[in-house]
Amino acid sequence: SGHKVQTHAYLEVMSSSCDLKVISGYRYKSFNVAGKGIGPLDDQDVLVPYPPINQLELKRLMAKGKETTYVYDFLTLFETAVMQSWEAFQAKCVDSGKAQSFI
Repeated sequence: SGHKVQTHAYLEVMSSSCDLKVISGYRYKSFNVAGKGIGPLDDQDVLVPYPPINQLELKRLMAKGKETTYVYDFLTLFETAVMQSWEAFQAKCVDSGKAQSFI
C-alpha cells in the first residue's frame, strides 16, 4: 500500500500570540525525534479535534481488535527485521576482525 506507521512527538506549549484561532492558549509544538522533523499537528491548538480516521487506519484498528497485524504492515516489519539482521551480522564481522560494510 506504500503506507508506513508514523509517530510524532509533541510538547504542549503556551501560545505567545494573540491569535483569534487560539481556543485554549496551548499549542502543540513538534520536537525532532530520529530526524523526523515536524508533525501534522504542529502549531495547532490542543483543543482542536483530531482529523477523522482514514480507511487504512480503520483497517489497522480492525486487525488490532482481532489480535493480528494488518497485511501491509508486514512489509515494514520484514524490512526492519532484515536491517537488524544485517546490522547484527556486520557487528559480528567487526568483532571477528573481518570488518566490511554490508548495508
